[in-house]
Amino acid sequence: MVDVIVNNIPVNGIDVSHWNGESTEPVPGWVRFYGMKAVHLGGSKMVDGVDPLLDYNRHRAAQAPQVRWAGMYLYLTHTHRQVEQINKLIETVGDLADGEFVFIDWEDQLVTSLDSEAFYYLDAVYGGRWAMYVNDMTAPMTAWMVSNHAAGSPVPIIHPDWRLNGWEAAKRWDAAIWQPGVACVPGYAAAIDVDLVTQPDVVDRITR
Repeated sequence: MVDVIVNNIPVNGIDVSHWNGESTEPVPGWVRFYGMKAVHLGGSKMVDGVDPLLDYNRHRAAQAPQVRWAGMYLYLTHTHRQVEQINKLIETVGDLADGEFVFIDWEDQLVTSLDSEAFYYLDAVYGGRWAMYVNDMTAPMTAWMVSNHAAGSPVPIIHPDWRLNGWEAAKRWDAAIWQPGVACVPGYAAAIDVDLVTQPDVVDRITR
């Protein structure tokens, strides 16, 4: 087993989704990482469909004693109605098991606002068991984080920032998970995203 170090930071989570590792075949290496506690399993995209290995990786995460939390996500896009996308995520994931949560991956810079109807639906189905993957790429993203933070951070944030001082930006928004960069994982041709769970109590709350 190996430690994962990024910018001198011992991380404890990885993204094994199809779109991150670009793998369509089962990759056993990720479950052997020492100290691994969180794993992003993939999910759905309206354009590309469902991660073909989602069910496989979900089962493996459930069987791996070192995996404490498992997140499944929706890549939010401007090309489809948000309520349609949220519904796709719910259909794909179904009921959440102990230790699982869902999150919305807001990277599309053409998404300029969040549909309250869609997110009311998400909350009605999963309650507080969801998070938002977002950073300061656009003014609407920052405005949402300002509002969320002012309300006491009811929606936990997964904050990607690969700069050496990236933790300062993540800490500003009270991020529960910080993504500091990428690392090489056995079985994957390219380096994949890794994470540091900074508030385990928050992640415990949304996974149980």
